[in-house]
Parts: sequence; structure tokens; C-alpha cells
Amino acid sequence: MSSFLVDTVLNVLRGGADPAGVLVVSSSKESAAALRREISAHLGDYASSAALVRSVHSLAFSLLRQASDEDLRLITGAEQDAVIRELLEGHAAAGGASWPEEIRPALGMVGFARQLRDFLLRAIERGQSPESLRRKGREHSRPMWTAAGDFLEEYEQVMALSGAHSYSAAELVSQVLLRAGQLDFGQWHTIVVDDAQLLAPASGELLELIIAQAKLAVVGGDPEQAVFAFRGANTRFFDELAAEHRIDLGASQRQPEPACLDIVPTATQLQASVADAIRRRHLSDGVAWSDIAVIVRSVADITPLRRGLLAAGVPVHLNPTDVVLAEQRLVAAMVQALEAVYQPLRTAQLEELMTGPIGGADPVTLRRLIRGLRRWNPAQRGLETLRELITGPLPDFDDLLTEREVAVLERVRGVLGAGVEQAQAGASVEEILWAMWNATGLAERLQAAALRGGATGSQADRDLDAMMALFDAAGDFVERYPGAGLKTFVRHITEQELPTGVRDRRNATPQAVNILTAHGAVGREFDTVVVVGAQETEWPSLGETGTIFDQADLVDLVDEGIDPDVPVSHLRERLHEERRLFHVATTRHTARLLVVAIDAPDAEQVQEPSRFIADFATPAINFPALFARRAANRRLRTSVWPKELGLTVPEPAAETHPQPVPSALPTTTQAPSAPGQAGGAEVDPLQVSVLSVPVFVAALRRVVSDAEQTEPAREQAARQLARLAAA
Repeated sequence: MSSFLVDTVLNVLRGGADPAGVLVVSSSKESAAALRREISAHLGDYASSAALVRSVHSLAFSLLRQASDEDLRLITGAEQDAVIRELLEGHAAAGGASWPEEIRPALGMVGFARQLRDFLLRAIERGQSPESLRRKGREHSRPMWTAAGDFLEEYEQVMALSGAHSYSAAELVSQVLLRAGQLDFGQWHTIVVDDAQLLAPASGELLELIIAQAKLAVVGGDPEQAVFAFRGANTRFFDELAAEHRIDLGASQRQPEPACLDIVPTATQLQASVADAIRRRHLSDGVAWSDIAVIVRSVADITPLRRGLLAAGVPVHLNPTDVVLAEQRLVAAMVQALEAVYQPLRTAQLEELMTGPIGGADPVTLRRLIRGLRRWNPAQRGLETLRELITGPLPDFDDLLTEREVAVLERVRGVLGAGVEQAQAGASVEEILWAMWNATGLAERLQAAALRGGATGSQADRDLDAMMALFDAAGDFVERYPGAGLKTFVRHITEQELPTGVRDRRNATPQAVNILTAHGAVGREFDTVVVVGAQETEWPSLGETGTIFDQADLVDLVDEGIDPDVPVSHLRERLHEERRLFHVATTRHTARLLVVAIDAPDAEQVQEPSRFIADFATPAINFPALFARRAANRRLRTSVWPKELGLTVPEPAAETHPQPVPSALPTTTQAPSAPGQAGGAEVDPLQVSVLSVPVFVAALRRVVSDAEQTEPAREQAARQLARLAAA
């Protein structure tokens, strides 16, 4: 679909049309950036007096600036969430304001603030004002709607006090619609809209106003990829658009290899299987790291998978919008250092600062440093002495500390000293942060590591991106609150509980495997895709959002006119959307797809593959039989492993036993043969050979410590470990 729309734009421009009159609109800034890159790659050099490609919210911001001379600012979701939680804390301290009495104990909880924010966003997207929310709450006996209307009014008043008009993305579109009579929607002769199925109703209404005055409008979308209902999106704009022609592009033109389905018994084996498949695809087949993606169901699945891949030597790149800024390793260390400038750190914070990226001490070095300080000053605890020394004068320790321990202490003192000096000189938050960052000396080290690539390089890339996001946040903070101090900035960062939007400055694609959520994969494509986390109860995820505020009832009332007292079940719609989301995840590949899931019916925590896998598994899917894998692994432990270690062993006798397949999954009648098959059964490649040094070393250690292994095998494994240690 996107290729068709790009060709349409290129055809218009090559026909001599004014580029300033061409507008390409996408549902998000990420998809807009991808379209912009693709169009620019085909056009080469061209000039335009206006942006050619915009997200719908960027378009709304531009229109709003044309209609008003006010100072406008787009706030991130993390900033808005922090403001909402701060206001709710005030309500809790004041006795609950207008909230129902039974809800007041929850006002200080993060989950309540999240539901309130989602509810307000859905209401704003549908043009609801504080007064309309209060009116609907009274008419339909919904006290939470009335209280939310009061809160929205207070929120708008607080945001107006900042000196600039700060709007969230949803508020931008609503503000444009309120001022539609003041805007010129006829400045574009050609309108192209991509991913129209992902637009919220207000965004669709805005685009209808623009399309009505254009000479040519091409709107593309795929209802089978409508997966953002939880954000208030629906397909109404796409379905009900009055189009002169409708073009069905048919099935996908991609011709990938047959997909592979891998069912494993534990989470550890799942991570090992994913890492091995990715490394083989890169090392054996020559596919670039950046052309491989791992797609998970939710953000919670990203961190353990990232750790497993990095441990296996796989470089990893995460979408910054999937990670909370304050949770980034280097950012957390810098924020702790900033806090130490104006107040003493707690014991746990001090230890983290010394052993983190700034101090660089390992736990053993830190213990030795504290013991040395205790010997130097027996009158108080070593940690108390350390707390005094990181900001005070550095005495002579009379050889009680090693050079390494002194270097760690001086490094931390240098960073904090740079911050204290700038703070005493009255510098801004941004200047203090820059002085302390410069004193760490980490920029050059991280840059060198990033250029070397690999797993270490991908972590260095992530750290540098995180620091750039922190500097962006500091610059925005100084601009927004010129008189605010360092303490306020630290609180501003640490109170953010949502991922922060970042500015994309990359001119090159990171050479690392992408780990992203299924929602984040919309509009993307890769050579190889591994789908992880397709477990029942997790995918489909049928939980309803916004239940405290009856959010679904408000959406039904505004969109469909359904009375909130009429019971409506949305379970069927949510199930269909989850199925569409699985379809999106399993159609992002151009060459190879692997779906990995856990089947552990007898485990303490029962896990079974998602019901969608049974629908997905067709005769074109390579599905290894679980019991055959286990039998093959038993043969491997007695035969294949010793052979790989250079030993001569007799071939084991063939086993004859039934090879059942879990009943929930279909049996593959003609699975394509795979390298490493023994006796006609599917063999777990992790038990044959491993293309990762850490995993290979672990396998050798298991052989050495396994009393059931033969003595020659254990001796050979020990020799191989010794060779690796000496290399």
C-alpha cells in the first residue's frame, strides 16, 4: 500500500506540480519519517517551500500556528502524565475534591492516573469539553465523568499558567477543529493519506476538511491492520469516505519462504532459540543485523529478551519510545549525579553512583575502597567518609587506598565538582548537565564502542541516544521554566512514568536487531522476523481498559449514540483486533518468519501457545514435533556432542516410539527438511552447535560437570575450555 502511495506522489511531482501543494499525511511521526525517506530516495534533489510529509499531529500543529500568534508547545505523554499525577496528589491531600468517596484512596496511584489520562484523551479526541463531560455525567448518572470534567477544567487552567499554550497531540487536532473557520484548508492541491485505518475520529474529520478542497486525494488503508482501538482509532474515516474510485490492491506481492514454528518447553530455551536463529541468519546467510526484527506482544516482554540477545552477542536496537527516560542506565546515573550537587545521596544511591557508569567501580573495588576509608578514619563508617569526600577536599590517604580506588574516587569527585562549580556560578540546568557530562569522559568511549559495532556497540548507541534525549529534555525544561532550579528538573525527570518522545537525528540505520512491539511494527518491514510471546492469556489480551471511568461507554455514547445504561460487550471486537495484531506481526517479513512459543502444560506456571498459532499453522508451516525433539536431544547428548568435541563414538540405535503432537496444534504433513535432522526427527539446533561464544562455553561447562558424560568427553570439553581461556 505504501509503495503505491509513494508512486502516486512521485508521479504527481514528476508531472511538474508545485511540491508546496502536495501533502502526504501519515498516522504517526515514525511512519511519516519512513515515507519521507522513501520519497527523498526516489526524487534526489528537489526544493519545496513546505514540508512534503507530515504526521497528522504535525499537520495540526502547523495549522494551529498559522491561525494564532500564540506561543504553542507540544508536550509529550510523559510530561502530561507527570502533570496529571501531580494534580491528583493535590486532590488526595485536599480530601478528594469532587471525586466519589469510594475512589479517593486511589487518587495517588499511578494506575488511576493512567486511566484518567486515557479517558481524557478519548474524550478530547471526540471534541468533549469540561462542561460537556459534566453534563453527560449528570444526565447518565456517571459521577466519574462529572469529576473528570472538573479535573479537565483544572488541568487546562494549570497548563495555561505556564506562559505558553501546551497541548498534547490529541488536543492539537481538537483545537484546529474549533478554529476551522479561521484556517485555509485549500493550500494543497494533492492530498495523500497513508494508514487511514489508524486515525482517530477527530483526525479523520480534519482530513475530510482538507480533502474537500483538494483537486486530487488518494487515501490508503487496510482494515485488517486496524489495531489502535485502545488509542481511540477506528476505521470510520476510511470506510465512509466518499471516494469516486476504490482500488483493491489484492494480496501481498511478497514471496517469502515458508514460515517456521518453534515450540519450546521453557523461557530459557525460548531465548536461546531466538538468539541462535538470529545469529545463524546473520552469520550463515549474510543478512544484516538491521534487516532482522524481533516482535513481541507488549513492552514488558522487551527487557528480558534484550538481555538474552545481548548475552548471546546479538546487537540490539530499541525504539526510544518504548523505554522510560529515567530508566535508561546512563540517564539514571546522570540524574543521581545531578541530585548529589544539591543534597547528600542516600546510601543505596551513593553505591549506585560509584558502581554505575560514572564511577565505574565493580562491587569488590567499592568494598575495598570503603574498608580503606574505614582504616583511614576509624571514627566513622566508611560510607559516611565516602559521602563527605566526594564533594569535600581530598586528603592524603598514606597508601591506604590503591591507585584504582583513588581513581574511582577522583572520577566521581571531578564530575560532581564540575556540577557544583556551575551551580554556584548561577548556570542553567542545561549548562550544569553539560559540564558534568563533559567531566565524565564517557562521550569518547561510547562513541568508539558504537563505531566498533556488535552487542557492545548497540549498548553504546542506546546510551548515547539516551543522553541526547536527556539534553533535549533539559533544553525544553529551561525554555519552559526559565527560573526553575536543578532540584525541580531532577523531579521533572524522575516523576515521568511513560516513555518520552525523542527527536530522530539518525542519518544511518543502526546495525542492530530491532526489538519492537507488534503495535510498533505497523508499517515496517524486515528481511527476517521472529515473533515471540504468542502465549494464551497474553496474546490475545482481552482485558478492558478504562473500566474505572466507563471509557467504552463514553466512546459508544459519542460515536454510536448508545445509552451507557445499555449493556454492550466488546469482547468480540477486542478478540478480532488481537487477531489482526497477530496478522500484522506475522506479515512484516519479506523473506523469513519464525514464530517461537512456549508449551509447558506441566510447569508450575502453566503456559500454552496462543490460539492464533493453531490458526496460523498450516501445511506450509514447519512445525517440529515436541516429543520428537526430546528424543532427538537424548541422542544428541550421547552422540552428536561427543563428535563435535572430536571424539569417535558409535552411532546410537534408532528409537521407535510414537511422536505425538500437542492436540491444540495441527500436524505438519510435509515439513521442509532442515539441516541437522537426525533419524527423520526435528533436532534442536541449540543442542547441535551454537554460534555464540557465551552459550558454547556454558555448554562445554555442562559437559565437564555432567557425571553421566563419558570420561573422554569430559576431558575433551575441559581441554576446549582451557584453549578458549588461553586464546
